[in-house]
Amino acid sequence: LAGFIVQAGLITEPIAATMGISIVGATKQFTMLYGGYLAGTALVFFGLDYIRINLALILYAIGTLIAAAALYIASDLIILAVLLGILGTLGGASAGIAGTILGRIWQGNHRQTAFLAQDASFNFGGTMYPMATVIILTSGYTWPGVYMFVAAGVVLILALLFAANTEVEDDGEAEIVDQTEWNPGIIAAGLALFFTITAKYIIILWLPNYAEAELAATTEESGQIISTIFGMALAGSIIGTIIVTRIKVVYFMLAAVSLGFVSSFQFTLSKTVDDLLFLAGTYGVAISVLYNVFTAYGVEFVRSVTHKHVAYILFCGGVAQTIAPHLSSMLVDSSSMGKTLMIGAFFYAAVIALLIATEIWRKRVSG
Repeated sequence: LAGFIVQAGLITEPIAATMGISIVGATKQFTMLYGGYLAGTALVFFGLDYIRINLALILYAIGTLIAAAALYIASDLIILAVLLGILGTLGGASAGIAGTILGRIWQGNHRQTAFLAQDASFNFGGTMYPMATVIILTSGYTWPGVYMFVAAGVVLILALLFAANTEVEDDGEAEIVDQTEWNPGIIAAGLALFFTITAKYIIILWLPNYAEAELAATTEESGQIISTIFGMALAGSIIGTIIVTRIKVVYFMLAAVSLGFVSSFQFTLSKTVDDLLFLAGTYGVAISVLYNVFTAYGVEFVRSVTHKHVAYILFCGGVAQTIAPHLSSMLVDSSSMGKTLMIGAFFYAAVIALLIATEIWRKRVSG
């Protein structure tokens, strides 16, 4: 999944040059990629009722390879948008399939650890893929080679998986769904994730371009910025998992979101690329443990957790991920990249205010 998403900010300029459009126009195309992610999760939700997981994995690998290869012959924006939408759908499907496998193999605390490890894996991919992207682009290859590299990795990993004779069977048990309880706490958790993901993708999409435009950063340096963010996110996700077991999750969230606000606010005040790289590291720590923290926080407010609670929170994050490219492009069109990054910082401020208000509500309700 990281291979489909995290390097978007690094390939917008090559896409713009190839298609003869502005960088803003190229960035808008990724709305289809992120929209496809939502479609992919829905596809898995219904599709796995009718096909086996192993067959779904095979279809995923074949589809990814074909869509990535087709990018080489994408001659206009409509074809490009469709192919990015397909890749996004396949990426969302891969996340859903992976979650299904983890949910069926692991139970209890082991399952939670496995899902946290999945977050760490995404952060690891976020570190590796930008570096691979820079190598591909600076070696004379065109931008579709970036996704072809990802597709080749998908095929290789699944080939190793099947070579190990790994198979996940459906246990056939029907899920008993209790009446779902809703209150301001669980709703606030979803809204907080929405604001956080919106801010995150504004930063990831536009920080490399801002560094090149305002600080004269090279392609290698802008790639290093994204790698630094996800490298520190990987370290932060490991450390954060330990910290959350020792303090209240809301305290951890407030600390992480506050660090995200301070770091992103300082981006536009940086005078050198080195300053930006340092801030990218602190920002990476801030975004390290994301989905699981908001989910863990939200379900604290309900007596009986159902799949609808978890789905609601993740859906809020998915919607933010879908609209962030288009929203940020509109902001850049109407203002500038620097002001857009600043707006991203204030999304974090909104999360801080929302968490504090939610905690005040919780104390009043509990008496």
